[in-house]
Amino acid sequence: MALRDLEHLSTDIKAAMQSNGFNTYKFGYLGEINASHNTTYPLILLLPPTSQFNDVSKNDELMTLQFHLFEQEIISLVNDVSMPINQQNSFDLERTFDDLLQRFKGGIHTLVKNNEHKYILTGSWDIERVSQEYNDSLVGLIITIKLSKYTHCLNV
Repeated sequence: MALRDLEHLSTDIKAAMQSNGFNTYKFGYLGEINASHNTTYPLILLLPPTSQFNDVSKNDELMTLQFHLFEQEIISLVNDVSMPINQQNSFDLERTFDDLLQRFKGGIHTLVKNNEHKYILTGSWDIERVSQEYNDSLVGLIITIKLSKYTHCLNV
């Protein structure tokens, strides 16, 4: 089995997420959200993960991955008048949250399926729903998951 480092993990996640409808993938920090002012949404940002090695003589690394998923605020027509999401019923907000979560689930499914034996989901997912974020009034999800991945042998 090939060595898997953070760059390869990020490349695999990018491919899986883009195949499930995320137009922009970024690896880095929250300040990079629309830093270039030409982001195409929906966007997924992976923060640098934390890692844990329970037994350094084994090949498995347990990573905690935090994803920030964002879509622009939905504007609906109500009686032929554009209404921001916070001035109408919550249907569009709920739909946006559901859509982002479905895209994410599909991306994680693709990642694990296409990289069988490299990445294994472990534990539960934490999901936080946010809105009116950043200058673009973004609606989003913050999802934290745990992923086991093959790393390298340490001859200890």
